[in-house]
Amino acid sequence: MNFEFSTLLSPLSLGILLVLCLFVFGALSAAFLYHWKEYGMNTRFIKLAPPIYLAFSTAFCALAILSYVFLILE
Repeated sequence: MNFEFSTLLSPLSLGILLVLCLFVFGALSAAFLYHWKEYGMNTRFIKLAPPIYLAFSTAFCALAILSYVFLILE
């Protein structure tokens, strides 16, 4: 199965990536809230959560911007 660069950057492919990114971001949110409620603020997971959130939200926003740009250019 061969993928071309333009195929990987098509709006449909980027939309699927956005949905997957949103799903992972939602799962991390649920895990964060569960750990915060159960264990308090001094756990290792809570200390790692802000960089993880920042990375996923940055990736989500970048993919959204890319998908809009490619929709406009097509």
